[in-house]
Amino acid sequence: MQPLAPRWPLLAAGAVAVPLSLGFLLLAVGAQPGFSWERNNLSDLALGPAYALFTASLLIAAAGGFAVAAGLRGAWRPGRGVMTLANLSLLGVAAFTEREADVHRAFAGAFFGLAPLALMLLGVAWLRTGARALAWTSLAIGMLALVGIVALGGAAKQAGNGLAIPEMLQAVLLGGWTLAVLALLRRSRSASTS
Repeated sequence: MQPLAPRWPLLAAGAVAVPLSLGFLLLAVGAQPGFSWERNNLSDLALGPAYALFTASLLIAAAGGFAVAAGLRGAWRPGRGVMTLANLSLLGVAAFTEREADVHRAFAGAFFGLAPLALMLLGVAWLRTGARALAWTSLAIGMLALVGIVALGGAAKQAGNGLAIPEMLQAVLLGGWTLAVLALLRRSRSASTS
């Protein structure tokens, strides 16, 4: 594995995308009459007046994810590749609403599985190279995101509820990972230059 050589402008773009994407998502929730965190899926926001805000949140998140995958130059390629596939899946979620249910569900399922897997793959690779803080951050957040969507999503479905809460939890965890990794990389760069 080659040494990590972050592309700072791309990582910064990914970091900026986090609050923008989450902000547009929360604006979409506020713009959608009758939206319920308990009864709805986040994708329900694409079926009403919040369509543009929700779609913007997905496009911003995917663009930020692509930027992070490209910005982690030197990180293990399979991890970055899975991250890229996850973001392609997120574009599919934006392109196909719940009106195209089977296609939409396939893209959503791919995203919710691939994004945590990418973090865990990067975590394992960083563990092997001795980048312990990056490794444990990636492994912990990847596992939390995967367990959260599977366990909370399964419980919500079994109770007849929507998936908005587990979906939002994963969005926050993945955004938090982006910000945490950027902070850890900056700290590492500062320590090596002083």
